Amino acid sequence: TPLYSSAASDVYKRQQQMDPWYGQSTDNDGEDNIDSSYENPPFFPKTVLELAQDASFSIKLALINRLNRMRVDIRSRLLTRERPLVEFIVLTACMLVDDEFERIHIFIDDKYNVTKWNRLCDEILGGDRTFNSKPVLNRHIVISAMDDTSVSTLDSLFVIFNPDNLCHSNSREMLENVQALCFHASLQKKPVVMFNPRLVATAWNDFGPRSPMLLNDFEQTYYICDDYFMLSSRDKWIGVVHRLSAGVDVFYLEMSSMLQQQVGDSSLRNIDRVVKFTRIKSWREDTPHDIRQVITDI
Repeated sequence: TPLYSSAASDVYKRQQQMDPWYGQSTDNDGEDNIDSSYENPPFFPKTVLELAQDASFSIKLALINRLNRMRVDIRSRLLTRERPLVEFIVLTACMLVDDEFERIHIFIDDKYNVTKWNRLCDEILGGDRTFNSKPVLNRHIVISAMDDTSVSTLDSLFVIFNPDNLCHSNSREMLENVQALCFHASLQKKPVVMFNPRLVATAWNDFGPRSPMLLNDFEQTYYICDDYFMLSSRDKWIGVVHRLSAGVDVFYLEMSSMLQQQVGDSSLRNIDRVVKFTRIKSWREDTPHDIRQVITDI
């Protein structure tokens, strides 16, 4: 059975209808190249919205292929501030809402404030015309702390965001809470998407801390890193994107290092953005063996 289907193609077409620039890249001549294949577009997200679209597209492909446990790892300078981070999560959740998954439940680490996140989500959804017709908060998108007391039978998909019992979490029961959420999801046959897990097992072996066996059940659905390697110039980087069933892409990135204060909130600033990207090489397999050699040649 092929990994891609007509349904997956329809998902990609809907993404392009929502954002006409989805799947486009710019070469060295500055001309736009459009990859007509939805399987592996030469595309590197340059904004929070594009990042949410790219991540949600891979998650949708995983859901089409009936994967119940998905892992998404994001390492992007777009999300170094709290508001862009909340924006990314809520936009990704909005794009996952459909007839099958009508209620997305987002569980956040205790280092975040649930009340503040809900307020930010209201502001983001209220000010974005793209999602004015989307379901509102608390009806189709629910945000709560990372425990199983708020689990509802109405939930159709769990999003576990940044579970961390290694550095930041104040909860000693973080791993147990994540395991309980996964148990509820399995019992009720609901998919789980885990973002940026940093979990260690409570029982160490002779070699020190190790990842819990629970993470082995989660398949890497999407991975992006915009600072995989810095070249001699400070504004030139190597970025990596891994999309489900599309392999690994390596990009040459040119960054803008402008820091411009935004109006209305002194804590919000524009951070480094990708202003130009060029795909260097692609691998169909998930773990390329010669990625260091490619970077060395560059």
